[in-house]
Amino acid sequence: MTDQQSGGVRVDFPVAADGRRSTSAFGRAVIADALRATDPVGALGAEQETNWRSGYLTHFRRVIEAGLTSRAAALAIAADGLGAVRLLVAGQQIKFNARANEPLALGTRIFVIGVPSPTSVLVEPTSPVE
Repeated sequence: MTDQQSGGVRVDFPVAADGRRSTSAFGRAVIADALRATDPVGALGAEQETNWRSGYLTHFRRVIEAGLTSRAAALAIAADGLGAVRLLVAGQQIKFNARANEPLALGTRIFVIGVPSPTSVLVEPTSPVE
């Protein structure tokens, strides 16, 4: 799918050292960003996880435990984790809070259908291109 077909916006997964896009690196970055303000040690642990595919549950558990400490912590974790969604807009990578009316799987191609604020977007899934 080209940027034109997707409305000029796409989810941009980080490029790994081997040149491929890495959903594991993306997951580590999202969880680390979500934890950074409320659990800096947990954020560092997520960033340094060497086997994300089998080790991610430890870090997700840490997100839940950190969010249980207070309402403010839970809201900060949610906002900071959402903020880790980076969109490529006109060739520039920009960090946005993103909201959808339904849960979206990691890697789902999206259309931006609204801009509620300068730092957030409303998205919906696109159909896969045949």
